[in-house]
Amino acid sequence: IPAYMTRIKETSCGGIVYRKTSQGHIEVLLLEWRNKRGFSKYVLPKGHMEETETAQETALREICEETGLPWSELEMVKFVTKMTLSFIANNIEWAPIIDKDVYIFLVKHKGNSEPKPQLSERFFGYRWFPVAEIPKLDVKPDIYEIMHQNEIYL
Repeated sequence: IPAYMTRIKETSCGGIVYRKTSQGHIEVLLLEWRNKRGFSKYVLPKGHMEETETAQETALREICEETGLPWSELEMVKFVTKMTLSFIANNIEWAPIIDKDVYIFLVKHKGNSEPKPQLSERFFGYRWFPVAEIPKLDVKPDIYEIMHQNEIYL
């Protein structure tokens, strides 16, 4: 197989972190991420699964690392979706094809800490978005639909 056709299998896990405001509204936490060219977008906290972890453990660890929120203030509510992506990793010299499974969980922030995004991972900010604003953003997966499908769990 030529190097440029090499496939790499990856697994990532993360979450839709939400909170209820004092007025009872639901807000979703998104991190502002910038690529090396300076383009920025809002993303969910997620990252690579370690060999010894479950998907839930990875999701909570990555959320804590990337958002700076303490584990004690996060409550795993439920698994909500699995996305499967395939893309060419042009940032790697031989441009392999990455086949990635991404497991997304619904996670409640039940504390008062404010996020402190992980600067080393090119996270430069965060924002709590009202659910109604989510459709205006280009965020994968469809957070707006997931939140509506899971209203009874919120």
